[in-house]
Amino acid sequence: MGIRELPNGRTPQSSEPGDERLVAACRQVLVDALQAPSPQNRQPWKIQVTDTGFELYLDESRVAVQTDPLARQAHLALGSFLELCAIAASTYGYMALIELFPVGTDPLDALGRSPVAVVAMRQVPDEPDPLAAYIAQRHSNRRAYDGPGATASEITELTDCGGDGSVVVANDHGLLRQLKTVLAEAMRIDTTGEATHGEKVSMIRASDQAAAAAGDGFTYPNLGYTGRTRTLVEMLYPLRGAHSRWFRYGTMFVARRVLRSAPAVALLVSPGNTRVDQVEAGRTLLRTWLTATRLGLVCHPMCQVLQELPEQADTRASFQGLLDEAMPGTQLPTALMATDVPTVQVVMRLGRATATPPSPRRSIDEVLAP
Repeated sequence: MGIRELPNGRTPQSSEPGDERLVAACRQVLVDALQAPSPQNRQPWKIQVTDTGFELYLDESRVAVQTDPLARQAHLALGSFLELCAIAASTYGYMALIELFPVGTDPLDALGRSPVAVVAMRQVPDEPDPLAAYIAQRHSNRRAYDGPGATASEITELTDCGGDGSVVVANDHGLLRQLKTVLAEAMRIDTTGEATHGEKVSMIRASDQAAAAAGDGFTYPNLGYTGRTRTLVEMLYPLRGAHSRWFRYGTMFVARRVLRSAPAVALLVSPGNTRVDQVEAGRTLLRTWLTATRLGLVCHPMCQVLQELPEQADTRASFQGLLDEAMPGTQLPTALMATDVPTVQVVMRLGRATATPPSPRRSIDEVLAP
């Protein structure tokens, strides 16, 4: 993996603490890492700069509490952020030394108090990570997919990104059809629920100007609406509202259409479901996604079926039944955070499509602690 870790109990050290070059490189690495994916593009990270690098914290105010009640997805996002730091650091002649949870993990009612990671930057003559060239191109593509699916050799490259976990690509017609049915039903439940739907649509930025001002969420082009369709949606949205029957119907119409178009569904499985497993899964997700980008493939996480919510109990049971047949011993995430049970952390569409614009991002100054 791109990140180098030190054993617990040791403090990463840089040979040049406070060096102006280190400070400049660290800031640029963080700017690049802001491109990391996160649930609903909430960007749940905050940074405390140190003499040798920085400390990464969870910004508890940016956890999607309705759809991510255990902050599992938020920790996946932090893992992606850290992996992107490691990849970006290599392009500036540095190595990112990372110690996860140096003082332990926070309880759910005290998230954000303790650092998720301490990162030290050290100059090294290593060659840049080849995946760095694809950081700016990676994006969530919510369009209907067209063109050929991933080839056997491309799937092998993706599954080799697994690290401590594994990446499984489902493209068998029978299993794929059943997966799509379950994913569509989970999306319907998410869209029907007032709290879950409301949390999601609160992140829609109705114009490019609104997106630039907010620096988070997503625009209609990010959702795949372009040209005349975008114009129509932008006209009707203020008139009908996101909680209208029309908007919900349109959301599900699009969701079913894009699901039908997907030639494959990828599952990211971690060895367990501890906080460390979740962060490591985020690292694997980032490398897998960048590898897919390099191969000309696009991805779209559709993780509603993984939500630890009572409303999703039936869809989770259906999904678990498919796992029992295809991947015996693999479970869905629960509040138990088991240490040794293979756990599905991410489900996403995989295919080919025309790129959509990058989603908005906050500035580096907005995520740095004062």
